[in-house]
Amino acid sequence: MTTKKDFMLTFAAIEEKFGAGLTKKFKEAKPGSAVIQFEANQQLLSVTVWIGVNNVSLMISKEEIRDFLFLIQ
Repeated sequence: MTTKKDFMLTFAAIEEKFGAGLTKKFKEAKPGSAVIQFEANQQLLSVTVWIGVNNVSLMISKEEIRDFLFLIQ
């Protein structure tokens, strides 16, 4: 079962999991929708997110979350 926490990460959690560099990029970005791209398992992945004042939320369905997590593990 997915919860709101599956879709959202605070800037503090992003810094803890991915480092200060990524957190800084999100903090400097204007709030609103964005597409982020990154490489995982030698594939270029893209995902739509909402950048808030203190957090970043995935803008994909529960099913897509499950598939997305499978791709990045």
